[in-house]
Amino acid sequence: MVEQYTEKVLTRSEDRLPAIWALAQRFRDTTGNEYCSGLWKEDLLTGLLFKRFPSRPSNCRTNQLSRGPSWSWAYSECKVKFQHKTLLRSPMSSSSAGSDCLPKAFLQRLVIVPTGSPSFSMGRTSQAELEIRTLARIVVGWRPKKNPHPEERVAEAMGISRMGGLHSDVWRQYERLEREYESSHGIHGWRDGSQSSSKNAWIRERTQGFGHAYKRYSRGTDCYFGWSGARFIEEERWKKTEESRRREGDKVLNSGLFELDFDTQGLAKTYEGKSVTCLHIEGRWGLLVEPDAGADAGSQTYRRIGIYSRLKGTDGSDKWEPKIVALR
Repeated sequence: MVEQYTEKVLTRSEDRLPAIWALAQRFRDTTGNEYCSGLWKEDLLTGLLFKRFPSRPSNCRTNQLSRGPSWSWAYSECKVKFQHKTLLRSPMSSSSAGSDCLPKAFLQRLVIVPTGSPSFSMGRTSQAELEIRTLARIVVGWRPKKNPHPEERVAEAMGISRMGGLHSDVWRQYERLEREYESSHGIHGWRDGSQSSSKNAWIRERTQGFGHAYKRYSRGTDCYFGWSGARFIEEERWKKTEESRRREGDKVLNSGLFELDFDTQGLAKTYEGKSVTCLHIEGRWGLLVEPDAGADAGSQTYRRIGIYSRLKGTDGSDKWEPKIVALR
């Protein structure tokens, strides 16, 4: 519901929380759950995991429009998309075994001070602070490389020049090698494209020196219809990636096995090539934060500036450090 609500453009941006106050009251009275600046205490930490998208051609404005905390979706005019469903279907859940699993963050303290009486504040706060026991680490992000069309990537992996379309025999050979790679690396079923670079390098090693054998397939295509193997999979994956890049603009940076999705393009530009703090929340998701400018020097008080996701694969659990932080 919140995702659909944030797609709307209000006349007064500061009314984001008051406009749904009556609905929030009804939900609170029915469930007994505590309302916290647009989120619910029962699943507050999971509720922090959302992405922000510009609701207009201009960038999101995050100037504390509703006097809310940086960790609330109501903090800016952006559209939001929560990651609840992604958490549920992710194979890297906190209950699965393996070095990728990190313990969930724990909410130690919650301070919510409304701006006045409930009928006046309507969800708005003068102070909203979370204290979380979690794991933290520093990463450095860079602009992702150009996303080449599948035919370009396959042609490069197979050691041939791409002149028009690729013959279906090339795709068949690519799919055979792709299956060998996935079998030898224990990858089955779930694919997220996070290992495309290493996979293509592996394939290139096995086709090195045999590029001449595929040159006759580099011009034009045979009339092979109904192909439903690697070609279809790679093109669908490419389309989804391109759609995501267009939707998210230039606010995503890559850092090895981390995808850093900043709240605004300006933040991504500021932190490109610079250190940013990751706070683990659950599964493969967590928050990007920066020190709160209004906090005392040396305090562990932060503000949210984005969200990160860990791609499939180990990221070195020894690099995470336990930390108790406050979020405003």
